Amino acid sequence: MPVSYRGDGFDALDLHDDEIVRELARGHWQAINHAAASNGDVDAAHEAQSRFLDEHLPRLDAALALHVRDVYIDASVEPSRELARIAALKNEQALDLLERRKRYLRKSVILIIALAILSLISRLMR
Repeated sequence: MPVSYRGDGFDALDLHDDEIVRELARGHWQAINHAAASNGDVDAAHEAQSRFLDEHLPRLDAALALHVRDVYIDASVEPSRELARIAALKNEQALDLLERRKRYLRKSVILIIALAILSLISRLMR
């Protein structure tokens, strides 16, 4: 089930309220982490985050934008660690799958060679 998050309508938020900014960050990161963990659309979740940080914040008063960015970044520390953990787990799973495929390929090659040798021996014995 997809995680809901705010991808637009940032003008409707009271960005002077640090808890609203933290909740916005948590929602973005929850969507990113959920997508990463479930092989979902990480780009779509990241796009919402980018729309806020790269498009909306620059339109704010400079002091407010700096403060909001700082609050957002502080709220992003733990979720970004979770994303790193998810990425490491996915990488480990991919390496495990690759290793299993290599073993399967080696066993297949050995089986083909053994069958070829048996076929050759069978022909020679005729």
